Amino acid sequence: MRTLRELRGMVEEGLAKLAYPEKPWGLYEPIVYTLQSGGKRIRPVLVLATYDWLTGGAQPLDPILPAALAVEVYHNFTLLHDDIMDHSDLRRGKPTVVAKWGVNGAILSGDAMMILAYQILCGMKSEQFPGILDRFGWLAMSVCQGQQLDMEYEGRNDITLPTYLEMVEGKTAALLQGAVRIGAYAAKANPEVEAGLDQFAHDFGIAFQLQDDLLDVYGNTETFGKRVGDDIAVGKNTYLSVLAFEHAAPPQREVLEHLRDKAAYLDTEAKVEQTVAIYDAAGVEPLAEKGIEQYLNAAGAHLATVEKRIGAPAQALRELLASQIGRTF
Repeated sequence: MRTLRELRGMVEEGLAKLAYPEKPWGLYEPIVYTLQSGGKRIRPVLVLATYDWLTGGAQPLDPILPAALAVEVYHNFTLLHDDIMDHSDLRRGKPTVVAKWGVNGAILSGDAMMILAYQILCGMKSEQFPGILDRFGWLAMSVCQGQQLDMEYEGRNDITLPTYLEMVEGKTAALLQGAVRIGAYAAKANPEVEAGLDQFAHDFGIAFQLQDDLLDVYGNTETFGKRVGDDIAVGKNTYLSVLAFEHAAPPQREVLEHLRDKAAYLDTEAKVEQTVAIYDAAGVEPLAEKGIEQYLNAAGAHLATVEKRIGAPAQALRELLASQIGRTF
């Protein structure tokens, strides 16, 4: 079976070969910029790794590559629009598309990326295309639903952990779940195997988002690639903010509520600093790390169940899971 490095190489090569119309270049330049700005390529690798493993590692991956590329292009489209909504000026250590081309340019190029994702997917030559399209549509709509909840939760102080995780399931986990389900379905896996991989990707996806939340507070801007403290600055609910409201003393919760009030508190640097001080006092960082570890362990257990059913280790999936332990970017 292919290694994680080999699969990533296939994704990078496939993205580099994508062709774009020459005119109007202003529409396509932000797309090229986005796809060439790097990224972990986790989602397309999940498609390829799942298919490669379930077909025994001897089959060519060309038939499934369009689906993997489509997932990656769609994922990057969501980042383009996410940066508009969050007013972010840094992504992967580089200026965001909205910072370089403005809101209108980012919206239009993002729309074009979504269309491009479906065009790439339609390049598949498979009798299973209807089922693959159905799974792709599910992941695409789930992300939009999760993003809507993310917007609705912004600035609220009554978000519980189950409520927050419901948002994460759509915004982040669904893309990973859709990726493994597409790979499994294309490999003609039985429904039980697809369902088991769905559980693996669900917990993996939640752990991934919780780690991102942790890095937004305790990460390093240079390695993380995004400005640390951005979520606090705009009043977004994150795993850490929810934990803080659960574990902070009543006087600290009152301060957090005040800090969330944009109209009453405009000094962003001080807002982040005071919020993090309360997080530290409430012991939020170790609590978050423990939660991330629990979800990663649960993902590994689900994968082990499927491995036992298949009778072979999922080497690349295991590599990908291990790479998330202690992630700093």
